[in-house]
Amino acid sequence: MPPKKIKGAKKSLKVNSRTSPNVVSLNIDCLLMIFCHLTISERIKVERVCKLWQEAGRSGWVGFQSLDFKKSLWGFAFNTKVTITDKIIRTVLSRCGNYIREVKFPQFSNDPEILQLSISQRCLGTMWEMCPNMRILDLGFHRIRSSALSILANCSSNLEDFKLDLHSNISDDDLSTMFASNKKLKILHLFHNDSSNICKCVKDLPRNSIEEIMICNCHGTSTLEKIHGLFSSLLSVSPELQKFRKLSIHNITHNMSSWGLHSCAEGFNSVVLYSCTILCDKPTSNLLAFENLQELTFYGNRGDTDEFLIAVSVTCTKLNKLFLQACGSVTDRGLSAVALNLNLTKLEIIDMDNVCGKDLPKMHTLQYFRSENCRNLVEEYLAHMVLTAATDSRTFQLIHSYNDSQLSNRSYPPFNGKLLQAAAQVNGNHQNGYTITTQLCFQCRAKVGERKICIILDKQQKIVHPSKPRPKLKMNTDC
Repeated sequence: MPPKKIKGAKKSLKVNSRTSPNVVSLNIDCLLMIFCHLTISERIKVERVCKLWQEAGRSGWVGFQSLDFKKSLWGFAFNTKVTITDKIIRTVLSRCGNYIREVKFPQFSNDPEILQLSISQRCLGTMWEMCPNMRILDLGFHRIRSSALSILANCSSNLEDFKLDLHSNISDDDLSTMFASNKKLKILHLFHNDSSNICKCVKDLPRNSIEEIMICNCHGTSTLEKIHGLFSSLLSVSPELQKFRKLSIHNITHNMSSWGLHSCAEGFNSVVLYSCTILCDKPTSNLLAFENLQELTFYGNRGDTDEFLIAVSVTCTKLNKLFLQACGSVTDRGLSAVALNLNLTKLEIIDMDNVCGKDLPKMHTLQYFRSENCRNLVEEYLAHMVLTAATDSRTFQLIHSYNDSQLSNRSYPPFNGKLLQAAAQVNGNHQNGYTITTQLCFQCRAKVGERKICIILDKQQKIVHPSKPRPKLKMNTDC
């Protein structure tokens, strides 16, 4: 027996087919919201659908302000081998060149996440012409010729952050021209400066804007003379460099006492020493010039010892931010000197296996503390830090994490719950006219091997009503 027909079924079907919305009926505003989440290759493909999508696709490039060469941005799979050519670059920049604010070339050519590049020097010149509003340019490992840099100097006058590998065929005069045309330059990073004399061009830096200079990978027989010349040039113009406050030095293989850095260090308030040789006979006398230093970063330097850290704590009395990573010779003796002599507001220690942190709770001015992969750091001392901060009624953030994945080949002690107990004890207490709330974040990812606890003591003006219950402890678990 055939099934009984339902009256009105066909009619209702027609009504639904007419009234139900579909992607073609979306207006241009909705399409713009969708297209802004697409990759570069997808943005170009949707332009071929219809005239409305073409119009929306072209207009959707307005928010596209950063261009790099990661496969995820371009829409290619991780294991795909794709080469970006001149034609592809011109096709993309013809749509978004006027909106681009940042261009970043890859730092490492063998990174599997990075696309392969086959861009000619002529195309680089075209890039500079098509991106007149570019503010940040990181050339990474990509080497350019003097002619391409000259085109950049003529086309762009808005650069604020410039990173250049001096393995390129760039002369001191080329850099001087570049600096002269970009009066808004704030950050300058120069890599591999063995093959070029960079001393004279420092005098052409924009006096009213430059804030940070980084010198990286200085090796070779003439490096010492170049560093002396660079710092002498800085010294000669430092009174005129009104905003120059940060100097980063990476991978210099000479004794600190031979750098001549102290001669122009008075104006610095931030110094980064990354994989350098900072051995010196009298660290206290060499550091006297850094009396105005407020931020200091040590990363894997030869000579990062307790004695050097003690000298820092005695001479750099204005220091309030300290970052230590991979300083294997630093123990609690050096960290205790920092805790007792300096009024730090921010302290970060990473890969510090010889530190247990017994004097960390004595840092009564600390507002931010982060520890990562410190094998012997005692959780009980960190819990004491939280309780002390609550007693002082100050804003305080503590981040304590390990990364014990199989790739790291390192084992760390498990969290024993002391931090959680301290946070629970603090939560909801009202002291000194302020309300202290505590937030906890615990992460345990089996694949990555990351364990992380984040405790935030947020000091707010006391607004407490007797009828309202006290805030409860918040715990977010992501497993």
